[in-house]
Amino acid sequence: MILLPPTRPLYAALDPVDFRRSFDVLVAFAREQLGLDALRSAVVLFVNRDGSRCKLLFHDGSGLVILYKRLDAGRFRLPAAVLAGDRSVAIEPRELALLLEGHIRHRP
Repeated sequence: MILLPPTRPLYAALDPVDFRRSFDVLVAFAREQLGLDALRSAVVLFVNRDGSRCKLLFHDGSGLVILYKRLDAGRFRLPAAVLAGDRSVAIEPRELALLLEGHIRHRP
């Protein structure tokens, strides 16, 4: 079971990210490109170019955490952008759980 900070909103970055990036580069990307603060107020999900891997980034109060998952088969399917030009989308904890299982319910 993944213990995420319960009071922090969850966001999925819609653009793929180079997974060779360090913790600090991902924090800076979240802040500068997405307007999200992974150190204090957000949990951010990133997916790689082919959609087979994801990283979940957040600060747990004692340090920066990255959870990394590679699917055996298939691709992570992120929800669609709410508005044209959105670079991230808010997701609910249940959506995150489904996504980490390798699928996600599309919003109506």
